[in-house]
Amino acid sequence: GTSLRHMTMVLSRLLVLLALACVATARGPNGGRNLPSESEINEIGYQRALRSQQRKFSERSPQIGSWDSADPGAIIEMRMNSTVGVVLDNVPQEIRQSLIAYLSAQGTEYWLDRARRQIDLTWYKLVWRMYWTDFEELQIGLPPKSIWNVNLVSTPSVFQDEALFDGHHVLAVDYVFTAYLLTSKESVPDSSAALTELWGSTFMDYVLPVDPDYPLQRLGKACMDEAEFPPGSMDTMNGHSFYDYDCAGVADPDTYVPEAYACHITAPFPSEDCATVVSEVVGTVPTNMYFTRLPFDNDLADSVRIELDQPSDNADIAPQSERVGKNRITYTYITEGACSIEEGCSGLGWRRLLRFDGTSVNVGSATMHIGRVTSMSGSPDPSPGATDALDMVQNHVYEFSECHQHMHFQHYSSYHYGTGMDCNPFTNLNSVGQACSAADPCSESDTDHSCSLGTKLAWCLESINRELNSERIPLNSPYWLCAYQGITVGWADEYIAGIPCQWVDVTDIELPAGDYPLSFTTNQQGLLCEGDLLRNETGSVIFEPTTPPLLSQKGFQINRPLCNYTKDYQKNDFAVANAKYSPSGSFINDACTSLSHSFERDCGWTEWHPLLTCEAGETVSFNVSAFAKTGNVAADLGLVYRVCESSHVLKQGTACSHIDALAYGQLVHGASVASTFTCPTARADDEPGGLFSLYVAPYMSGVTLGSPANIATGYYVSDGERISFNPTTTTSTTRAPTSTTGSNVQNDAIHVQPLISMVTMLIVSVLSFM
Repeated sequence: GTSLRHMTMVLSRLLVLLALACVATARGPNGGRNLPSESEINEIGYQRALRSQQRKFSERSPQIGSWDSADPGAIIEMRMNSTVGVVLDNVPQEIRQSLIAYLSAQGTEYWLDRARRQIDLTWYKLVWRMYWTDFEELQIGLPPKSIWNVNLVSTPSVFQDEALFDGHHVLAVDYVFTAYLLTSKESVPDSSAALTELWGSTFMDYVLPVDPDYPLQRLGKACMDEAEFPPGSMDTMNGHSFYDYDCAGVADPDTYVPEAYACHITAPFPSEDCATVVSEVVGTVPTNMYFTRLPFDNDLADSVRIELDQPSDNADIAPQSERVGKNRITYTYITEGACSIEEGCSGLGWRRLLRFDGTSVNVGSATMHIGRVTSMSGSPDPSPGATDALDMVQNHVYEFSECHQHMHFQHYSSYHYGTGMDCNPFTNLNSVGQACSAADPCSESDTDHSCSLGTKLAWCLESINRELNSERIPLNSPYWLCAYQGITVGWADEYIAGIPCQWVDVTDIELPAGDYPLSFTTNQQGLLCEGDLLRNETGSVIFEPTTPPLLSQKGFQINRPLCNYTKDYQKNDFAVANAKYSPSGSFINDACTSLSHSFERDCGWTEWHPLLTCEAGETVSFNVSAFAKTGNVAADLGLVYRVCESSHVLKQGTACSHIDALAYGQLVHGASVASTFTCPTARADDEPGGLFSLYVAPYMSGVTLGSPANIATGYYVSDGERISFNPTTTTSTTRAPTSTTGSNVQNDAIHVQPLISMVTMLIVSVLSFM
């Protein structure tokens, strides 16, 4: 049984690796990233889009395909065999066997959840598949998760063999993923000529990390492909959206100048390629995603169809409440010159930002077509196909951003959070018709501190995700590049949480802790025609001045295209979901939504002390200890700790993510761990540095720590037990003085002498299982 499975896995791995080597050689030494220049890519993408739109299936050879022409659509099966696991290398030996036993006893859903997270890592290469097909074949995207089928085909087993997973110690299971794409048969050839024939097949090759968790935390930027995102979009919660195994390292990170459409756009630049890092850090699983054209079957089609009952006859853009519900609060330091300051979506310094996914689906029956907006230099593009888009530029619907160096769609969307009067998305306009923002706020009579507002200047309108699954929805879209914009029927333009300005700044909001509505409104000003465009005798779109005058970011009056709007088109231009608010803390303090175990995770943390002080720029050394085993298996796996910068202005710890932590680690019961970090340095006059915070969490999520009862005296209460938190130094421990200028640190902050000090933090893990 186990030995046969082992031999089969080794043979399968060797065969797939051989195939991958051949494919990589054919694409060039840099894999999928051996690309033309930016201007060439834009021209290739534009010409490919035109060809996709102009070719009619009826013009193709009638001999292509052996399916029945009377079929109402096409069915494409997606299938991938893979292995997913938990890497055990960094688990302390004292608890490794206990963890293996605990995880092996978990139910099927634990492993299915891990498999789904690994499948998520295939997304980037499917959405921008054209880069791997010499621009000859378009997307074949993942369908909505509601129609994914994931089946386990083995039980959890432990592996530690050089021939598997690069020698890493892994607890793993095998699974099979299948899904069925229901699509228009006319669109299939643009994704693959092979799929025009019944039982025709094609594939995309992958090398995935056997452990899919924490791709950014573990792999760093080596596997993160930033080419299709605005700079600064990655964070620890969206790393799966950037995963690209073909990314190569930068030969000289210190002198590297980013190239357009290269993997790495923002510093620091990784020197190692993704393949090396995945192999060394996690362990690899080579596999293929297969696509096969199936005979049309009405029962199968009915079981996977995702469709509206009565779609509009025109383009109909609908933001999705479910995606708004994927929100989180982060601490971000905004510096002078940041694009978010220019765009008016944040203030300076440490800001608490409520980030969320903004997804707009074209649920209508016509394409939301914009076309070739402009040349990348920002000057109007006079080439064929740019007429309507050129009119949009000349009427200031689009405007070139010097900060971002690309065109912005003005007033694409607006965001609202809280309970105040201004949270009605159709009344929150200031004197020039713009949404209230930090750069141009509403007057005090128009707003209050129980509501926070935001606005989004769109980067570009692209068709990123195929959200509907039916016979009328194309398998692909020509709008995959900022040089050629639009939203195909059934597809979505998506701004993931993490993209700059995809947030509401809640730093100054005044609300008690609780859940409050977060809304996302698109096309509030009618700048996109959700209906029929009105044209003059020459065929050009007619524009009219906005009333009251709506101004562009540069101060020009915006004119809107005349449109015979579909009746009640604005009814679904609004999405809302609840978002959790608390006066302090971030998403790392939220409960984990799945079973998690690692100091790299960004959920389930508790702030143990927010305001510890040190000498800015000096080295802080300390010990962390834990004791008092409970006899509960999950609780006795130990604790993890994290040190974050604190803010003088906010008088709070910044509840940082793993990649922003000053120090972190894991400790088992009865052990003591030594750690060091550099005390935060000055960021500005009002943020002079020298302040940090400590966060702790159980190693295994689902276990609770004692809650602070009295931070001032350093005592905590849990199940009737008094637990001491006892910072000490070899010299002295002092309270930070109350400040009247600059720093406003609370006087219960504890000062730690740098270099010569040794802080002993006794964290007694009296834990109880939830």
